[in-house]
Amino acid sequence: MDKRTGKRTVNTRQPIANVGLPSYSLQEAIDFVIKVKRAKNLKEGTIKDYIKNMRYFTEWVSKCHADITISDVSANMLRQYTLWCKQDKEYYGGHPFKAEYDKERRGLEASSVNVRIRVLRTFFNVLYKEEV
Repeated sequence: MDKRTGKRTVNTRQPIANVGLPSYSLQEAIDFVIKVKRAKNLKEGTIKDYIKNMRYFTEWVSKCHADITISDVSANMLRQYTLWCKQDKEYYGGHPFKAEYDKERRGLEASSVNVRIRVLRTFFNVLYKEEV
């Protein structure tokens, strides 16, 4: 029992009933979230960072899971992406100037992985709140 008086704890989450919500492609969902963030008047630099980090995720998805809708993304898939970022991603892979530097190095720094996780968390929170 929670010792805080008058506070309610939620122990289980209830799934949203299927009420015929649209099934967006991953890119459509990203575009939707970007529109929501622009409507909240976020700085353009922040929006660009969201787009950049979501592009990293979509590139990984296209390599590993082909063409999927947003409802196909699972917690297991997100765990796989996080582990790939932490252990297997080329450190400077895709960088316009440093792609040849330290080619054997694999895995991103923990802070970089955490940024990607935070962006994904924000992305899915917006979709959940907007009932997408």
